[in-house]
Amino acid sequence: MKNGTWKNGFPVGLKRGFLFALALLWSGIAASTQAQIVINELVKEQVTTGGTGVTDTREFIELYNAGTASVDLSGWTVTWDDLGDGSPFPISAPIPNGASIGSSNYYVIGHADVPNVDLILESQTGEFFSDARALVFEIRNGSQTLIDAVACEIYRTGVGGPTPATPEQIAQFGAGFHGRLASANVAAPNALQSWGRWLDGRDSNNNGRDMGIIPVTPGTANNLPQVSAHTAPGLGSLGHGSPVPGYFASFVMPRAIGPAIADSVNPRSIAAPPGGGKAIIAWDETGGGNAIYSKEMVRSFDLYVYLDTGPLGIAGATASSTESTVYGIGTTDAFFATPDPTATIIDSNTVVQNGSTGIGWLYQRREMISGPDNFSKLFLIDFGSGGNARPTTAGGSWEIVQEIDVTTLPSGWYRLSLNYDAATGQVVAIFENQTFTFSAGTGLLGTFYVGYRTGISNFANNRGEHDPPTFIVQKPVVLSVSLTSSNTVMVSWPSPSAGFGLQQNTNLNAANWFAPAENVTDNGTIKFIIVDPPAGNRFYRLIKP
Repeated sequence: MKNGTWKNGFPVGLKRGFLFALALLWSGIAASTQAQIVINELVKEQVTTGGTGVTDTREFIELYNAGTASVDLSGWTVTWDDLGDGSPFPISAPIPNGASIGSSNYYVIGHADVPNVDLILESQTGEFFSDARALVFEIRNGSQTLIDAVACEIYRTGVGGPTPATPEQIAQFGAGFHGRLASANVAAPNALQSWGRWLDGRDSNNNGRDMGIIPVTPGTANNLPQVSAHTAPGLGSLGHGSPVPGYFASFVMPRAIGPAIADSVNPRSIAAPPGGGKAIIAWDETGGGNAIYSKEMVRSFDLYVYLDTGPLGIAGATASSTESTVYGIGTTDAFFATPDPTATIIDSNTVVQNGSTGIGWLYQRREMISGPDNFSKLFLIDFGSGGNARPTTAGGSWEIVQEIDVTTLPSGWYRLSLNYDAATGQVVAIFENQTFTFSAGTGLLGTFYVGYRTGISNFANNRGEHDPPTFIVQKPVVLSVSLTSSNTVMVSWPSPSAGFGLQQNTNLNAANWFAPAENVTDNGTIKFIIVDPPAGNRFYRLIKP
């Protein structure tokens, strides 16, 4: 069960760090060139697929040269500082003379098992970075001028944010990354993960905007493909419980399900999605939190999601229960700790660990033992660069754009979409027939992600009460016309394409169109009609009321 518990065996006050003296190759590098060296990617902590600690053998930190000339690393240092008190506690090791980074190239410092490692370092504990601590990683040149800094697990510093860091460090990383960084020892078809820049060298001095959870790539490009809309592979050929390609996950991959089949993967039998067929489920059925991510950066998604709007109905509850799901663009942390946008779930003195960034729809159900503050609510949220997931309290940085109480709505499939305009920063969000617009600012990059966290009391005996994220991805609906081998015409469009209907007319400018007489066939990949070649013109269109 992945409940975000920390590794054992380290004293509470432990502070550790590393300091690497980088040897002279040549001198006189201009400050503007030096400033183009960035911390590009790192793995801070390894965990098992059950979320518990292990000896780290995959820790590394990668530097990248975003400039046009090679950079001498003469006298440079790479350190980490424990924000428990803001001071480093270094472990040092020299590297051979002649170290440099070529233009658009990498320098990797880490364990011997790390691919493409340039500097192999070992420590007595087998670990370089302190687990369960808020850390700042920084690069300084031979004159000890700060070149770059990144920060993570800022939630540990409390409502004051990263204030233990120095002003010059904060100027480099902004708010840092709020959530917990953990890289699970997952196996194919999943992918090992790191925290890295969305694009090599991209640095706006705002870690929450510049960086996210990505497949681990030491010594090679971070750059995920960029697409306009998130798409998913066809599910028709996948068996119930099979991993869905095109994603990676913090612990458990998303899987295809037959919605009516209730078993260990799908805890409840539900109606088929619009258009019929299979759906995607994204949770860890052993409990705790989980997150999935697309293997491309996106600017939009269009989903049908299943929402169980009824009361949790927890049997034998001894504590209050919650359940939370986010569908977003940006990133989130591995454990997806329970968010608290209503500031009613978690103690007011607690800073919430949740590391979500970007924009997203959050669905949350809550049930108190004594009531009456139970709810099922949908929130449209601008997570921004991340921060305390209690936006109404000190230190909160999330902005609730819209709150929708769905308690009176029937359980079922609902449309959720987000569309981000990179040029203007404007967002258009849709819930069913309601449209909302807001500005998230320019510069947002990120994957499509789904985070889920169960906080349901007496988990093992209440599996059937769970509503884990279950969804289908709407395909771009494009109408196609093609000639068949039998001299007929096929008019086709993607399946599923819920809510769309085919219409025809002999006049393109006519006001009234009507449904074709031909029967619509759905083979799970496309819907189509077969038309004998008509006399004269015939026009077709798809319409969604």
